[in-house]
Amino acid sequence: MTNLFRLQFRRLFKSKSFYILLAISVLAIIISISSIKAISSFYPDITEPTNGLTELKKGFGNGMLSIILGIMVSLFVCEDFMQETIKNIYAKGYSRKDVYIVDYVVTLVETCIIVLLDDIVSLGFGSAFFGLGTAGSNYFLSILATFFMALVYHSIFFAIAISIRRNGGSIAICIIGPLVIELILLFIDSLMFKGKNTNASTYWIDGRLTILGAYNVELIEIGITFLVGALYIMAAIFISYLINEKKES
Repeated sequence: MTNLFRLQFRRLFKSKSFYILLAISVLAIIISISSIKAISSFYPDITEPTNGLTELKKGFGNGMLSIILGIMVSLFVCEDFMQETIKNIYAKGYSRKDVYIVDYVVTLVETCIIVLLDDIVSLGFGSAFFGLGTAGSNYFLSILATFFMALVYHSIFFAIAISIRRNGGSIAICIIGPLVIELILLFIDSLMFKGKNTNASTYWIDGRLTILGAYNVELIEIGITFLVGALYIMAAIFISYLINEKKES
């Protein structure tokens, strides 16, 4: 699969949309942090204190990164199917399994690049405007858990893209799907868990990110995040792999 990896990585790094979306994500973070700085200058009493380390924790959500990530993964995965170049790949002797693995790894690398870049920008601009700040309890473990949640989103978005194979439908579901799930879980919370310490929504990705975004994070919450995230990844891979094997090219 070495040649296929080389081919797909070349396609990724030659893609204009990859760099455009990277730029948009960075710009969104800069605008977000700059807006906080501007508002805090005029209304210091109503602005929540922040700093570089805090903005690093919030890096995954600062520029609607999950939406941009869904678009990036969809555009890359669906391109071969929409342009029917996938048939040329199969004609060279590569199997569906080969294509699945290569595309998964390439989009995983794509995800790591955009998340790490956005984290660096969040830390840099947050520190420049508000100072570096101090780290709360289990800070670095919570950062790792936050990064892991980005990989969970990647697996889900990849599963959607490889199953639908069309840009429009895949992007729409990647954007709307997580919001719908969160709303459903919040509705369940209001019916079944009102007034209780346990909420179904806290076991969804955004719920875990909210918990991880606190100044102090308990080890048990970090452990739950890794466990829940691993289950989501395994489910996404299992279901999408079966769909990919059975679906016509």
